[in-house]
Amino acid sequence: MTLLSYGNWIEEDGRRGPGMLRSCRIDLAVGNGVTAVFGLCVIVIGSQIEVQGSGAALATQMAERLGEAVGPAGEWVFLVGFWGAVFSSQLRVWQSIPYMFADFVRLQTGVTGDVRSSKAYCFCVVLVAIVPLFLLNAPVRQIQLAYGIVGACFLPLLALTLLLNGRGQWVGQQSRNPLWISIAPAACLAFCAALPLLDG
Repeated sequence: MTLLSYGNWIEEDGRRGPGMLRSCRIDLAVGNGVTAVFGLCVIVIGSQIEVQGSGAALATQMAERLGEAVGPAGEWVFLVGFWGAVFSSQLRVWQSIPYMFADFVRLQTGVTGDVRSSKAYCFCVVLVAIVPLFLLNAPVRQIQLAYGIVGACFLPLLALTLLLNGRGQWVGQQSRNPLWISIAPAACLAFCAALPLLDG
């Protein structure tokens, strides 16, 4: 959601033209770098500490085991970081999904004005609040499977979008991505295309 919403955020910030491209790249590099470090740290901690359970209980147990290994400070640092990750994810969904939906409606209808005060925005906020309630009794395994499938489709689509947006015909020769930047999404697409062959 962060990647999809970034276009709206830079528009609200008033960033225009190729001159602001460098600051946008720094934003994305720092944000994705911190996310990657956080994810790797959680993987390392989870692989070294044995816990049982799921959901919030799993996070609490992991924090307790970490506290036993490195002391109370490590436990609280993990809990604060975990809370920050969950809270920011919730905030991102509640802000970004209604905003993108209302912005899509605005582009289709030509209505002007503040997006956040539109009927489309308020309607989507209500949907975000109500629709998940119907999933409370759904099996967690099915939800995880659906989430995994959607997530697996997102990465190759993102790589394809980055390749297309880096073309000079679309963004101008001055703003196009250099060849070395285009190698990463091309490699990602090749890897995703090869996975079914490797599995078979």
